[in-house]
Amino acid sequence: MQYSGNMLGKYIENIKAIKEIILTNIVMIGQTPCLSKDHLEKDNNRRVSVFLERLCDVNADECTTDETGNPYAIIKGKNSKKKPVMLVAHMDTVHGNETESDYIITNNQIIGPGLLDNSLGVGVLMSLPSVLQTLNLSFESDIVLVGLKESLRESNLKSIRDVLSFWKQPVKAGICVEGGELGRLSYFSKSMIRAEIRCTMPQVVGLKDKGGFNAIIVMNEVINEILKLRLPQRPRTNIVFGKFNSGYKYGEAPLTSTLGLEIQSEKYSVAEELYLKMEEICGNVSHKNNTKIRIRKTNNIRAAHLSYYHPLVVSAVQVLDALNIKPSFESSESELSVFLANEVPAITIGIANGKNYHEDNEIVYIDSIFKGIIQLIGIIAEIDRGEWNE
Repeated sequence: MQYSGNMLGKYIENIKAIKEIILTNIVMIGQTPCLSKDHLEKDNNRRVSVFLERLCDVNADECTTDETGNPYAIIKGKNSKKKPVMLVAHMDTVHGNETESDYIITNNQIIGPGLLDNSLGVGVLMSLPSVLQTLNLSFESDIVLVGLKESLRESNLKSIRDVLSFWKQPVKAGICVEGGELGRLSYFSKSMIRAEIRCTMPQVVGLKDKGGFNAIIVMNEVINEILKLRLPQRPRTNIVFGKFNSGYKYGEAPLTSTLGLEIQSEKYSVAEELYLKMEEICGNVSHKNNTKIRIRKTNNIRAAHLSYYHPLVVSAVQVLDALNIKPSFESSESELSVFLANEVPAITIGIANGKNYHEDNEIVYIDSIFKGIIQLIGIIAEIDRGEWNE
């Protein structure tokens, strides 16, 4: 693949000719709930069907599912002796498994929930065979396109763990495809423990105590105690309070409250030590206030990374530079960490620019999608011709 400005500009203009196919794939997967409302068994994931049907329509090879139901398709390469390149995108969203969505398309925007995380990424994988046909491009290596059913929340990246467990052939490199943000380039993951703390008050509080002693007040005490914990500067460590739910009526004392938080550290043992201290805090506050407070882990990841000078990272930076995209290097506690833990070189990239992340009115700017796709093609081409992991 050539990196001259004229050639890259030509590629971008060429794939605009199949704009309708790309947008259709993004909208179809985004508007499809993961599970039907009347039948919520995990084997009834409707996005799996859409993913496979669209890839079968463009004659991708081996459109099927693995042993745990994750859908994948292969774009066959010219050299069967080459290790494959694996592209993955998680199909679940923060909006839940059975949410019906309606997307809006304007002249330069797609609007709807779950776009940036991660219906856009999945839609791009579904469009990749059409893109390569339009550009008349092929590779030596097989390109494996995988939709991941279960990544978020308590799934704890289950799907990518399953995929790499069952995949028999060594993988040359992995690319985790996310909707946003264009320029995102992650090649390392911090250690992370996500936890949920739930406070449950005695029933009598909601009936008699109107003065303020309630689950929010008690959880506030838990938060204040956690904030007193000393965090080391080395290894760099942080605690993020990310979610809080409580109450149902302005004039009633809430009986329950739930706090979601994340412990981030460059060293897993430090994150684990902080979690144990939080267990003590929950126990102390629980006994002091005669309430039930429980903490539990929902996710955990150990730190992993490539070198900034690894050929995969160097190649990705070169592609972004050629497209005048400024790289944004950030940690990614996602499928990337599982690839790296399995000694598969991998990166995470973003496809497009947008805003209103995780809101019902997420926005993706259509023009940026085409540059993001060419970025992905360029990185695949660099992996394909590189000899660093054969």
